[in-house]
Amino acid sequence: MTIDQSSDHVRITKRNQSIRNGFSKLKNLNEIELYGTVCLVPYVDKNIKGHIIKSCQSYKFLATVFDPRTSIDFKKDEVFDIVNDGGNIGFKRISLQMKIKDYPTLGNKQDLEDIRLYLKSSEQIEIIQIYMKDNLQISDFFNYLNKFGIPYSDYELNKKTMQKTRDDIPNFLISTSHKSNLPNMIKLLRFYSESLKIQSNDYFKLACKINQKLKSNLFKINDSNPQRNIVYFFEPNEPGATTINKLNEEL
Repeated sequence: MTIDQSSDHVRITKRNQSIRNGFSKLKNLNEIELYGTVCLVPYVDKNIKGHIIKSCQSYKFLATVFDPRTSIDFKKDEVFDIVNDGGNIGFKRISLQMKIKDYPTLGNKQDLEDIRLYLKSSEQIEIIQIYMKDNLQISDFFNYLNKFGIPYSDYELNKKTMQKTRDDIPNFLISTSHKSNLPNMIKLLRFYSESLKIQSNDYFKLACKINQKLKSNLFKINDSNPQRNIVYFFEPNEPGATTINKLNEEL
């Protein structure tokens, strides 16, 4: 290794350590430090086309769902059940990104720089996206939070709640880049709740939802935990798009 290569290696190592420190410091800020250090700003998601949201714990299930070598008819027989096929339920999405405030008040300058570097690193960007049925408002989302508290991650849901999630179309879906920072995201959402009322939305249709089959010759059910394997297919809320064609294109 040359001197220049060694220097680059040290620099990259220090940067990566600073990013890790920033993640840890951000997660452990108290409320006063959090509100004085970071804020939520609109996130421009370029993904306004058809896309999916996964609530899955089995990589084998996901790999099988999107395996191009098998037909959709086989997948319907052995892999998943389709919920809401053709229902085209309208959803709107709010997308927000965490960033350092223009005049942060956090006293520890090294912690502040670590957090700043963490949030600026493209692979670690902190985003929250809230999907809600289009007849609901952001105030309904906050009413839900007030009633039930901070949502559990997919991994933490109990069996009863997971079964209901499997059977129904939820009123809200939350997608985050890092579930460990969800409590801080929720605190910031509440703090900036008034400004969210005028936040612009992206509009989609829930083209369909698929659940892993409870019985299948392809999977050992105890290994794949089918109650916890769900995929939502969204498409832009535009006229003329057919659900079954969209599903065939994806699978």
